[in-house]
Amino acid sequence: MDAQQPKSPPRTGAVSATLRSRRVLGNLLLLAMLATFAACSWSPHPELEAFGGGSGTQEDPYLISTEKHLRNINAANTLLDGKHLRLTADIRLSSPWLPIGKGFNSFGGIFDGGGHTISQLTLNDTCYDYAGLFGLLNHCGVIRNLTVETSAEGIAASHPQASSGVIVGYNMGQVENCTARGIVKAGSAVGGIVGTNKGIIRNCTNYATIDVKNSSGQANKLSGGGIAGISTTVDASLKDVLLSGCQNKGPVTVDGAGYVRAGGIAAYSGSSARIEDCTNEAAVSASASNVLDGGSEVYAGGVVGEIDSEATAKGCDNRSTVSATGQAKACAGGVAGQIVGAKLIKCRSKDAVTAKGNPSRRGVVAASRQLDNTITNCGKLR
Repeated sequence: MDAQQPKSPPRTGAVSATLRSRRVLGNLLLLAMLATFAACSWSPHPELEAFGGGSGTQEDPYLISTEKHLRNINAANTLLDGKHLRLTADIRLSSPWLPIGKGFNSFGGIFDGGGHTISQLTLNDTCYDYAGLFGLLNHCGVIRNLTVETSAEGIAASHPQASSGVIVGYNMGQVENCTARGIVKAGSAVGGIVGTNKGIIRNCTNYATIDVKNSSGQANKLSGGGIAGISTTVDASLKDVLLSGCQNKGPVTVDGAGYVRAGGIAAYSGSSARIEDCTNEAAVSASASNVLDGGSEVYAGGVVGEIDSEATAKGCDNRSTVSATGQAKACAGGVAGQIVGAKLIKCRSKDAVTAKGNPSRRGVVAASRQLDNTITNCGKLR
């Protein structure tokens, strides 16, 4: 019988080192798994952390009932495209406002104001390119059934080249059944509802005062309108660019140097954009206080200051005064200050139009007409 061979004694140091290595490796793998799990599965829950309830669906929208909820929309903005939000109470803002949606973080949710009012909106920072309760509304975004009132200071110090509006600074989506009150003082494309419109504005009413002045003394383009400053299809995402069924009841005054446009509904409409069934009931005034670079151009219109490039104004009325004043060219029209290759159909105006300039032109329908225009069934409002 063979003798048993003695067992080799365990190498305690080597085994311990191996176990420690395996333990460290296991911990590292566990940490990696946890990190991967967190990265893949964790995301903020706006319905739990930011708002007053809801899941963001049409049937169960996120609920906005406090100023904190409203300000939290910016924090959760990248998660809100296509989500529904509903305002459930009037909100009075307590401090200057940061517009919802800016730059690459445009707002693409569906915000229903529920007939409520957001008041004391104040914007006094020059860093905003898009100034309003909402800054930049993308093509998915919808704002409806909302009233916004500015403070006495209003939108007063936005960027000199900003698009400024009480509801939305720059619209590429849809704004419906909204009302604006207060005052807008700053920007280069300024409207009571929307500053620059490349989407749809439907059934909105403006009571806000548009009172924009070029304080720099340098030549630039200033455009101020009761509903929108500029409305154009250029770079638009939606098929239609439309102002429809809107009313302006707020005075529009634009005073600048160089190129100045003012309109009861829009200061400028171009590139196949449409204005339909809108009414202006407030005074419209455009002026250039000096002559720069050899001249200035001033256009004021009861409906639209300047309309061109196959744009259309149809079924619109102006029921108030229109004036254009400048040291060079000044044109005031009851419907349009200047029309270039565009269409005016069934539009009418009061004969309360004045123009002072060198040269100056005035007209119940259009003051300055260039290129191929279509003007059909337009005239004096009876």
